[in-house]
Amino acid sequence: MEKSILIAASNYDEHAYGPVTAILDSKGFNVVTYLTDKALSGEDDFHVYVNEDAEVQLAYNGQPIDVENIGAAWFRKLLAFEPITSDPTKKLYINSEILHLHDTIWDLYPDNLWLNSPNNIKRADRKIRQLQVAKLAGFTIPPTIISSTWENIEQNLMPNYDEDIIVKTIRGIINDEETIKAHFTTVLTHEQILAMKNSVSPYLGLYQPFIDKLREWRVTVVGNDVHSASIETDLAAKDPYLANFYPLVF
Repeated sequence: MEKSILIAASNYDEHAYGPVTAILDSKGFNVVTYLTDKALSGEDDFHVYVNEDAEVQLAYNGQPIDVENIGAAWFRKLLAFEPITSDPTKKLYINSEILHLHDTIWDLYPDNLWLNSPNNIKRADRKIRQLQVAKLAGFTIPPTIISSTWENIEQNLMPNYDEDIIVKTIRGIINDEETIKAHFTTVLTHEQILAMKNSVSPYLGLYQPFIDKLREWRVTVVGNDVHSASIETDLAAKDPYLANFYPLVF
């Protein structure tokens, strides 16, 4: 039996996985697009069964997706599940359980089955290690500090006390009561730091010197093939000083 291609995604990301699915379908491949949000809401049928011999059977909408039936897999993007509760603590707990559930499921598939192994993605997402790997690959990296005091940040990044710096979160999202918010790279001027340093502690994020970008690139490597693309934006999007400033403080 011909094996299927598994795409792990969410219904909200159809603009990304949809064109890929259409191309694979046109070439005669059987594609199973596992939509986490639909499976967890009960809109789609999903189950995992482990028998007495520890054999695992996974199925999605009636199609088997256990290891023996999948020839290749793409881990696109999974969004947080929105459980029917207004209690933010319960939401965080349920989504934590769901995260661990999927970690357990993806671990059943060997890394070489994935275009991008979820295990490797988690390791690659560790920011300090990213800097070390970038340096090993030949990139120039900026000095970076994570600190709980403004004095350490100024001493390491602002020796002349007149240079702008940036802050970015370790993971990139913030839970604000019932809303999940994203915090993008934010420029901190010396004046802003002076205004905050005597009243609040710095957010434990990544602080780096502000280096204006010439062009932003996305590079995808598949085996020995390298695919690169630059992102073109308007002037307002390129200027971090025009972005809204939301201080990240305790």
